[in-house]
Amino acid sequence: MNKNYNHQAISKDFFVSNVMLSGVEACFFQKSKDPSTSLRVTERSFLRWLGILFITILLLPSESFSQRGLSISEPGAFRLKVRKRLSAFPLLSFYSGDSRFYSNLQPKQGYGAQLDLDIGNDRRGRFLTGIGFYSQSLAFNSYYFADGYSAIYDRNFAYEHRVRINDIRIPVLLKYNFVTEEDYTNRVYVMFGLVLRQTFSGHAAVTDGTTGSELFNGSVDITSEHSMYGDKGGSMLRAGLGFENRIINIRHAVFLEVNYDYKLSRYEYPLPQSGYLVNGVPPAFFRFSNSSIAIAVGYKF
Repeated sequence: MNKNYNHQAISKDFFVSNVMLSGVEACFFQKSKDPSTSLRVTERSFLRWLGILFITILLLPSESFSQRGLSISEPGAFRLKVRKRLSAFPLLSFYSGDSRFYSNLQPKQGYGAQLDLDIGNDRRGRFLTGIGFYSQSLAFNSYYFADGYSAIYDRNFAYEHRVRINDIRIPVLLKYNFVTEEDYTNRVYVMFGLVLRQTFSGHAAVTDGTTGSELFNGSVDITSEHSMYGDKGGSMLRAGLGFENRIINIRHAVFLEVNYDYKLSRYEYPLPQSGYLVNGVPPAFFRFSNSSIAIAVGYKF
């Protein structure tokens, strides 16, 4: 049987490889990305540096540093305080994509934890950075491209995909307290800035919606559109509102905050195919956007 291949982009979310099989047009999706456009940074090296950063934050003392040798108790001395913050949170996620290629998109339970450095002086403005673990999940119906399964682009979304994405995120934020930390026990603050995102693992399970049989269950290579580093590094914008209560007689505090992460880089999810290729082309992929709300409870020390 003769096969004639030609490739065209049918939307910004999918690339389609049209395959003529005995006069019947069958459509497959392929990823089109030039690896030379990404920085040559391996995920293993990136995660190793993240581990070093995490240990450094844990070992860094929480204390004040004075400028130009001035005593921190001397009036007018500039005091730079470094505090650590540890928090955990559930995640409420929001997903969107091109509905021509999926149906019944549903967010599932997500969660995360964050270790931060809160850096600044006694004034209201501070700088916040650190490292966080985020795990999100979603489910949707779409195609499943493998021998004997989806072959015609007919919007028959007969296969359920359940996907979990695990990220490392590094916030680079400005924090503004509405009152000074030294003068008030209770404080309200806002945060805004950029979040660097690195996907380090993904998992998917695909079920036949007609028979209920499981067709695929395993790891998937989830990447990012407009990668900033490697092919899995994305970015988001974050805005947050928080309340902090300093524990009496010690310099520690507890806090409650709500953070909203807004999509900048979309995820690229390959429809699992167990090595199935069309004319040597890698597996299909689907781009979708993700924003999330985290309600965090934490301890500052």
